[in-house]
Amino acid sequence: MSKETLPSVDDQQLPSVPRSLQSALRKAKTRLADNDDVASESRDMELARLQLLADELHPMMQEIDENDRRFDFGITHGDKPRLWIDMTSFVAIGLDNTTYRFLKDTRMGRIVLAETSDKDRVADIVSDYVAERIVERERMLEGDWEALKSSNQAKALTLDEEEPSALVKSDTQSEEVKPRGFWGSFGWFLFGILCTILVVAGTLIALSPSAL
Repeated sequence: MSKETLPSVDDQQLPSVPRSLQSALRKAKTRLADNDDVASESRDMELARLQLLADELHPMMQEIDENDRRFDFGITHGDKPRLWIDMTSFVAIGLDNTTYRFLKDTRMGRIVLAETSDKDRVADIVSDYVAERIVERERMLEGDWEALKSSNQAKALTLDEEEPSALVKSDTQSEEVKPRGFWGSFGWFLFGILCTILVVAGTLIALSPSAL
C-alpha cells in the first residue's frame, strides 16, 4: 500500500487577505484613543493628588510676606502637572501615580529633595524648605544692616578724631588774627595823628608871614 504524500504548506495556496488602509487607520486611532484615555486618567489622578497637597500647604503659604516675591505657589496643568513652590522647586507625581517627588532645578541639574507617598510627610518637608529660605533672607538682610551700621560707626569715629584738630587749628588762626588786627589799628591811629600834626604845622607856617 503506497502512502499518499500530503502537499506542504508552501505548496498550498492560502487565501489572500486584502490589505486596507482604512482598516489600519481605524486600528491606529483605537490604540491612540486608548492611550489618551490612560494618559488622561493618569493626569487627573496626578492633579487630584497635587490639589490635596496644595490645600494642605495653602494656610502656610498665606502667612508669607506679600513683599517676598521669591515664592510662586500654584499648580500648572500640562502633560506633567506640577505644584510650584518657588521659581526653581516643585512637586510632581511619580510614574506610579502615588509618589510625591519634591524636585529642584539647580545649575548642576535637577535634584530630588524628597520622595515619599505620604502626603503629610512631603507637606512637612516643603514647609521646612520655605522656612529655611525665609530665614536665609532675614540673615542676609540682617548682615546688610550690620555692615551699614559698622560703616556708619567708622565714619562717626573718623569725624570725632578730626574735629579736635580742626578746633585747635581754628583757635590758632584766631590767635594769629587778633594781634594783627590790634597792631594794624594802632598803626592807623599813629598815622592819623601824624597827618594831623603835619596839617596843623603846615597851616601855622602858612599863616606866619601874614601875621608878620
